Amino acid sequence: MPRHHGIHHFKKGASKLSCSTGREAKEMMKVFLPVAADGGPRVAAATRALLKFMYLAHSSTLTGADCDLDESWDDYGNGEVADEMEGKASNEEEMEDLETASNDYLGSDGFEEEETEDEDDGNSNDLASGFIAERLVQTERGVTGKSQGSTANQPEPMLYYLNPTVVTAATRKPPVTLQYLIATHSATNIGRDISLFLKKLHPTIPLITLLPNTELRIWTIACLFHAPLPFKPLDPPKVDHVQARPATINNIQQIRRVEQYDTVLVLAYPNKTGIHRYHAARVHAIFELLNRFEHLFTHKLVYVEWFNPFSPTPIKYLEAYTTTKSFDQARRAQTAVVPLSTVQLTCHLGPQFNTIDKEVQLTPYTDTFAVCRSFILNQFSSYYCFDLLEHWITFTSLLE
Repeated sequence: MPRHHGIHHFKKGASKLSCSTGREAKEMMKVFLPVAADGGPRVAAATRALLKFMYLAHSSTLTGADCDLDESWDDYGNGEVADEMEGKASNEEEMEDLETASNDYLGSDGFEEEETEDEDDGNSNDLASGFIAERLVQTERGVTGKSQGSTANQPEPMLYYLNPTVVTAATRKPPVTLQYLIATHSATNIGRDISLFLKKLHPTIPLITLLPNTELRIWTIACLFHAPLPFKPLDPPKVDHVQARPATINNIQQIRRVEQYDTVLVLAYPNKTGIHRYHAARVHAIFELLNRFEHLFTHKLVYVEWFNPFSPTPIKYLEAYTTTKSFDQARRAQTAVVPLSTVQLTCHLGPQFNTIDKEVQLTPYTDTFAVCRSFILNQFSSYYCFDLLEHWITFTSLLE
């Protein structure tokens, strides 16, 4: 499974739970959807329904999501789907037992419950505040219009889009050359792509040729600070880490730390709706221009490998969008240089394992993006991503 900030990486692949506090189970839960995608439509649909049920049950605000939560549980417990997932619970009594056990788990948020009565009272007050806040948000968005009869006086629902604050470290490392980035960051076309970016920005100047010894200043990590989603006002802010870090190798040529080139959503189509405003990409370098090129663009840039646009509609049984790596006619990866400010969110792209050739041996050091042909946008990589994509999907369905 590709590494992703905020998801525990299980180095040995299939792993057993070492403790029962719920923390490891919740980490595994984040990657269940890509793992179950090859199990057939019914298994995948049941997995997604169960995950959605759990994520909604853990939500800080639930008034508008209660119906969705019940529907998700109904989807999971629907006849043969539950049989195939569990190998049991084929009758109503067993399903009720399973629901009771799940409610016990969900009620404690997957952790051991150690709160005092006073703390419970405080949490009840917070929960009541959450109901009020959610109701206000729904009223502003016109969500409650149907239950009130006429919608003439209700405002149009507002579609929320990302607008993060991008921050890099103030400490500056010594400049590196283009040749270094090509060799260590797999930034094969960085010189050409910088030239094309500057030409597009300044059409009147001649095309610039950057020599291999051209120096750039680089960062290996950038942070994206996201405000709480307006329809989840009680949730904390989210901080994304965008990493572009080569592997670290010791003196005896052993890998001490594997490479990490994060996948992100880049704002590419501002006139489109929902997820289709964004283009998935893999960041290989974060840098800024120096010396005689600095005046041409004074902000930070990223060198990325593109994925193709997301599928027009989600896969029916997964309710997830898919994408593939983008290649030119010579089967070389499509790359580009874009402003760092266009990077809006990190995303976890789960591999569709049935698109990996059977002769490929997967190891802890295998670059999944080099051997897999198709990927799923994993909505369950974080609660923030789950809520945001649900918001986009719901709004898009209203437009239809």
